[in-house]
Amino acid sequence: ALQRSLRQRPLDPLGWARLAYVKVQQGRRAEAAEALSRSLATGRFIPGFMQWRFAQGLGLWDDLDDTVKAGMADQAGLLWRKRKWNLIRLGRVAPFSAPLETLMRDYHPASLDEFLHGRGPLRHTH
Repeated sequence: ALQRSLRQRPLDPLGWARLAYVKVQQGRRAEAAEALSRSLATGRFIPGFMQWRFAQGLGLWDDLDDTVKAGMADQAGLLWRKRKWNLIRLGRVAPFSAPLETLMRDYHPASLDEFLHGRGPLRHTH
């Protein structure tokens, strides 16, 4: 039903993000990464939704190509400007801490120190 809906409304970023979630649950990570890419391309700034989609992307980080990683970096920049503490809190969550630190280091190096300071030490990684 979700895929049928997206054929009728291909510019629905929420639908594409939901499809990405479903594909991850099915173990189809490459298809999830493609759906996430479509979501990012069709809806860059969507308050109240971006953080959930961003967390999905962090979970798929190793499966994303450079273009999608750049889109995720754009989302990180938006979140950093609009909801800085939400991004910092995501950085404290075990599955997201390493990819988010990598993203900040590679794409937002000027904000890295502030991000790391706000995040604090990671006890769950030791």
